[in-house]
Amino acid sequence: MKCKCPLAGFCERHGVEKNEALHNLCQTRDDFFEAWEECRGPKQKEDCVPNKSRGLGDTIAKIAKKTGVDKLIKGAMSLFGKSDCGCNKRRKALNEAVPYSSENKDGNN
Repeated sequence: MKCKCPLAGFCERHGVEKNEALHNLCQTRDDFFEAWEECRGPKQKEDCVPNKSRGLGDTIAKIAKKTGVDKLIKGAMSLFGKSDCGCNKRRKALNEAVPYSSENKDGNN
């Protein structure tokens, strides 16, 4: 799959602000596009959730994001003066504990 963004700027799909050079790499280089798809691309944050779930942790993170639970948790944590809820550590641990097969290509997990 190739980049569908017509212009440089914020990429909703990858959650990254792409300047002209990064946008060009996304459109012309499969290795860069795939790196962004897998949350390994330049400028991606630790809380990035890949389009294809690697395991149960990614699936739960997607559900939390779609329902807004992730923002609710982060807001509650800030009320208690904490900046990290530990979600990323739990997501990684769940991905390791319950990984999805590399044969799973549908990306709908």
